[in-house]
Amino acid sequence: MTPGPLLPALAAVGVAGLFAAWAWFFLDTRRGQVLDELALRGSTIGAWRLDAHAEGLLQTVSVPAVALAMAVVLIVGLVRGRVGAAVVGAGVVAAANVSTQLLKYTVLTRPDLIPGDHAANSLPSGHTTVAASIVVGVLIVVGRRLRPFLTVAGVVVVTAFGYATLVNQWHRPSDVSAAVLVACGWAYAGEALLRLRRRVDPEPVRRSPVAGVLIALGLLALGVTVITGMLVWGVGLADASRAEQFLAYAGGSAALAGLVAVGLGVLLTLRQRSDAPRLRER
Repeated sequence: MTPGPLLPALAAVGVAGLFAAWAWFFLDTRRGQVLDELALRGSTIGAWRLDAHAEGLLQTVSVPAVALAMAVVLIVGLVRGRVGAAVVGAGVVAAANVSTQLLKYTVLTRPDLIPGDHAANSLPSGHTTVAASIVVGVLIVVGRRLRPFLTVAGVVVVTAFGYATLVNQWHRPSDVSAAVLVACGWAYAGEALLRLRRRVDPEPVRRSPVAGVLIALGLLALGVTVITGMLVWGVGLADASRAEQFLAYAGGSAALAGLVAVGLGVLLTLRQRSDAPRLRER
């Protein structure tokens, strides 16, 4: 029984389509920009309690940090004797960060659709991409027994980095969620590539309950996003109350947490199925 590349390839294509729709709505429609601006204003409420800690966390992100992460992913994969996983894992980290910079500064634009807003495009978030890409790169190379624990830790880390950019008003909620989609899309593509050269014995593979819990919690968080979006859908920037601004911010934060949990939960499911106990290369 061969866990072929079709499923992760379809997941990668699906994420690419979701990213395109996400970017279109929040960049090219007035309602999307209004919702993002409401959430950005809401992020200032109570931010003084956390902004210093959040900025300290964000200072750990740098180009040398990305290079070090790629080196760690390569070394872990090589030590485990998984040369293919090592190369793919490091490649996913690099591809996610390079594509984020290209998308943000070359491909995507943010037209002025709301009064007084002339900000340049900031989607996807570079800091969140760094955190998310490092996590998915590690998940590609580590062993199956350690992977569920690291997936849970990764959800916490990526959500924390994304939330830190919101607290400091460095990014809008759509920016950080888009960064998660970029990292997960490349991770699924990397998994599809790995499956092109692997096969597994025809025996039942025990599924990780952690993945199911993460996906369920992520979908619940995304449900919260939908509900809050409906509640503030018709709210304008001029007449929005602080409560409505905070509600929009809460919805954006829930979208971040939900996409991280679902995205990493799906990756865990794919990797556990592919990296079965009797997996061997052809």
